[in-house]
Amino acid sequence: MSPRRLLSSAAIACAILVAGCMMGGQSVPHVTWNLRQSHTKSDVGWKDSLDATSVSQTVDVTILLPAERSLSMRAVREDFQASGNDLQSVAVLYAPTSNDDGYQQAKDVARNWGLGTAGLDEWHQQVVQARQHGSPESQVPSYPQMVGTPLGGPSGPTPVATVLNSYDDAKPFQLRLEFQWV
Repeated sequence: MSPRRLLSSAAIACAILVAGCMMGGQSVPHVTWNLRQSHTKSDVGWKDSLDATSVSQTVDVTILLPAERSLSMRAVREDFQASGNDLQSVAVLYAPTSNDDGYQQAKDVARNWGLGTAGLDEWHQQVVQARQHGSPESQVPSYPQMVGTPLGGPSGPTPVATVLNSYDDAKPFQLRLEFQWV
């Protein structure tokens, strides 16, 4: 097959794939929350008077934060806490995954946000030991927390990542990344 014909066939196949994804696939909504100047309920589209809410939907989210920092990711759940109209925390949950993939994901998140990883590393050692002893990895207690420093100064949000158990034995690891104003 000539290179020109091969390229043409590849272009047609790619166009069919893209069209199929657009027609038959479900699109994931995208939201952007600008929390650089303020951190209010309206900044994240929260309209009710509750002090806490959670949205369990997959969404591509971009969070603009102080110190010109930002986060773009696919979240499977979003949690919010407020006092009055002011947000106290915004959290996003990553999709469940394996313990090893989640460990690497958490290490990347920690590196990006300047979080300590001592508890995460200790937890991963327990997972490895459980695996070596034939114990279910999903039975290893989780919830190690990694905490950073406030972004943009003392009044900025503090990044905190927590390892959660997803309660899915095939994908027991779930990471929660939160930004707290205290």
